[in-house]
Amino acid sequence: MNDFRIKDMAKKLTAVICPFAEKDVENRAEFERSIVFCLYEYWSDKIADVWTVEDVLEDHPNFTHDEAGEILGIVLDNIDANVGVNWEVIEETVEQYRKDNGKESPNDEDEDDDEDEDEDDDEDEDEDKNEDDNGDDVK
Repeated sequence: MNDFRIKDMAKKLTAVICPFAEKDVENRAEFERSIVFCLYEYWSDKIADVWTVEDVLEDHPNFTHDEAGEILGIVLDNIDANVGVNWEVIEETVEQYRKDNGKESPNDEDEDDDEDEDEDDDEDEDEDKNEDDNGDDVK
């Protein structure tokens, strides 16, 4: 487990377990150091690849925090130990989530916009064909 994750866990645990020590900074700091030590010991013979809601939102800002959490939950429930969790797994889960929940992909909207732009370009080309070099209509 990464140092910053262990320290973050310890800080959060200290806040929950020891809220009364908020004013007693010295005891609170000692308590937090004890939790850090316990967490280091716990994780000393384990590994974990941590994915966060922020990871999902980084590539999919159109999702809410709760939706991104649901996606991570689906990934966890369906994890293939031979593959693990990676960006491809996240993306496949996002696409399945969209299908299951009737959420349109922002890429679909972009493609529609591109098609509209293509049609506009075609119309402009047709208009250009009906004008001479001076912009006067030619029949």
